Amino acid sequence: MASTERQYSDYFEEKFRQYQPVVEILYKKYYLRDYDFDDWLQEGRIVFDKCLKAYDPDKGTTIGVLFKRSFENRICSLLRIQQAQKRKAQADACSLEEKIANEGGHFLTDNNRQKEQIEAQMIIHDALPSYPKELSQLEGLVIMNFLKGLELEQIAAQEKLPYDKIKSAFNRGRSKMITLFMEGS
Repeated sequence: MASTERQYSDYFEEKFRQYQPVVEILYKKYYLRDYDFDDWLQEGRIVFDKCLKAYDPDKGTTIGVLFKRSFENRICSLLRIQQAQKRKAQADACSLEEKIANEGGHFLTDNNRQKEQIEAQMIIHDALPSYPKELSQLEGLVIMNFLKGLELEQIAAQEKLPYDKIKSAFNRGRSKMITLFMEGS
């Protein structure tokens, strides 16, 4: 069995070298993104192997013609796949103007604010595990909701409390946090 496989492998390589110029010609004719010449040779070998196994001389064609047509079809299929991926990316994309029209100009600063809030929350949870113990229940609730991204107005509405009371609790909690940070430095 191994000897038969070895014979086929030798026969395959000899024949493929004979038809390798087909790969080289199509390599110069078409461009596949992220494919170097070795990738083209590999695709060529795969297609050529299928052609050798499917070749029927009684059908009135040569192995060379079958390989050229099959390999070109394979390359066109790969190009279609790449174009479909490109179209999908383009369909999902939108211009900066469209993004601003849909979400308003503040979407850039919102992302920065979220990042800052996450960093602040990590610092508080990592550096000051005793911090929530220093706060009143309302101060802790307001600070934690603020760090989760809620505005003071939203917290007031959520808790059904006056905005001034929420803002005052926030300011007291923030002052306590600053004091704790300064003592820890």
